[in-house]
Parts: sequence; C-alpha cells; structure tokens
Amino acid sequence: MSDTEKCIICGSAAGTLIDRSNLYHHCFYKCPNCGNFYVSYKFYHKKPQALEEVRRHAAVISGYIREMNEIGHHSKCLTSTLWVSILNDELVPKTFDEKAMKLLQYVERRMGRTGEPVNLYHGEQPALCYASSKDEVLLLIGMMTENGYLKPQGDGFYILTEKGRDFLDGKEIMVIEL
Repeated sequence: MSDTEKCIICGSAAGTLIDRSNLYHHCFYKCPNCGNFYVSYKFYHKKPQALEEVRRHAAVISGYIREMNEIGHHSKCLTSTLWVSILNDELVPKTFDEKAMKLLQYVERRMGRTGEPVNLYHGEQPALCYASSKDEVLLLIGMMTENGYLKPQGDGFYILTEKGRDFLDGKEIMVIEL
C-alpha cells in the first residue's frame, strides 16, 4: 500500500510503501531530499528513542543516503545499528569546506559530460551537500559562486566552472595521496 507521509529522517513529504502485513519487515521511503531508503519495521516501531537520535543527525544521514543513491550504491535497510555506522563513515563531511566539496561533486555528477545546468532547488534539498538547513545550502552556493567554482544559470540552476573542475581534480588527487 502506498501512502504519503513525512520522511522519518528529514521531515519532507515522502512517498512510502509500508508493509502493513509485516511480511517483509520494512518500510520503503522515496524522499525528494534523502532519496530512496528502507527502514526496518522493528526500528520504526520499537525504537522511538533511536529514531529521535536519527533526526538529530538528519543532515548527515539524509546526505549519506542521497549520496549513496546518486553514486549507485542503494542504501541498505536503516536499522538501529546502521545509522550509527553512517555517522562515522569516511564519506561524511566533517567541516564546512568538506560540505562545499560535496556540493561541487554533486554538480559535477549531475552535469556529466553534457554541461547541462544543474538545479540546486534554491536550497530546498539540503541533503545534496549534507547541509543542516536551506540557509546553509544557500551559504555554500554563494561561497562557491563568489569563489568562481559555480556559475549561476538562472532560476536555481548552476554549472561547474573550469576553475571548479580544476579544484575538484586537485582535491581528488590530494585525497589519494594522503
């Protein structure tokens, strides 16, 4: 049965496929901010305190789920233990600069080779760069635009500049060398 309810992580309106018969022991969410993910029935119904902890770390968890979906590693079922391991994953940005890097990587993935402008949704989907709010996304977009890494194309669309591509190429090499 399909329903629309709030995403249990970020609170956005999300499509859900809830196994009300309890045969599959999970609930599937299709959130416009987080992406697609499963939540174990036990975690969803039996661990309300853990769900509150997940919500406190919503920026990290929704960003991680979204990034995994974007790069083709579809999420595992969110359980009372998996969400803790997400917080410590090496892909999760720890600083503001690392969030800016995630924003540039998102634009690069979406632009691909076509060079098509990428919709950054006027900051309405903070998970695309692990941001905690729309304001933080807008600050990151402004910072990357001001520094010449992104170029606005109108109505919330941006492209990665040559400087942005060079920056990402340099960062990727530096990460490999460490």
